[in-house]
Amino acid sequence: MPGESSPACVDIGTATVSVNTLVWNFYTPFEQQVILLHEECHYLTGNTTNEIECDKYAFRRVAGTEPNSLLKFVALIEQLSAKSNDVERVNAAWKMALQYAARRGSGEAKRILKQF
Repeated sequence: MPGESSPACVDIGTATVSVNTLVWNFYTPFEQQVILLHEECHYLTGNTTNEIECDKYAFRRVAGTEPNSLLKFVALIEQLSAKSNDVERVNAAWKMALQYAARRGSGEAKRILKQF
């Protein structure tokens, strides 16, 4: 079962995803999708510790799928990383979003990436 503040976890042996019913409904459908994709990555790789790699997996599948998806993704990662103060994970999420925007012509994203 997921921890008290964790929205979900996956059992690698059974491919069963468990959601924390105490917090699950506080997430938007977009956020729920990101969380489930993140857990899918843990299952597919067999690695339950590489959070950034699983964030990347989820990001590749949701980026650009709805308005403000990049910011929504980063905000979710910031929220999920708040208790552990995982600055590296948050920075990786921002970098993914900025690179995505820069590849699509955002001058602002390109400018920010130069300082990153």
